[in-house]
Amino acid sequence: MRTYIIIFMVLLFTTIGGSAYWYYNHTQDTIIQLTENNIQLKENQSQLEEAVAKQTDTIDYLNNEYQIIRDDYDNAQSEMQIIRLDNSRLRERLGRHDLNFLAYSKPELVQRIINNASDNAMRCFEILSGSPLTDNERNAQNGQEFNSECPFLFDTYINN
Repeated sequence: MRTYIIIFMVLLFTTIGGSAYWYYNHTQDTIIQLTENNIQLKENQSQLEEAVAKQTDTIDYLNNEYQIIRDDYDNAQSEMQIIRLDNSRLRERLGRHDLNFLAYSKPELVQRIINNASDNAMRCFEILSGSPLTDNERNAQNGQEFNSECPFLFDTYINN
């Protein structure tokens, strides 16, 4: 019986030792795997943070571009409103006169008016093309004195 107890004890210690050895090796393998996974996760986190930073920069850029486009659109709308107002004034002004009758009855007057208006309109193009201002244009007090065909240039070239 003593032999059986010794054999049992040896088998018990061998089983416990083998289990401890297996548990240790398995735990070490798990630690190595988890360490590798942790390294991969940190790399992925770094890549994600870089991607988020790029996306944030892109969103900021697009928001700024949108605001610039919105401002340009608002300016275009404002200028369009001014053009509509000028067109309305011109339509009203031309509607007050029967140009055919005036041209037939007073051709010199109509010719002089049209020639002066054409000269003024050409001067508008010259100014917009960079031609220097004349003394009369520099000394003008308002848009009509500056040029009756493009009074809106007064603010751009004189008041700035």
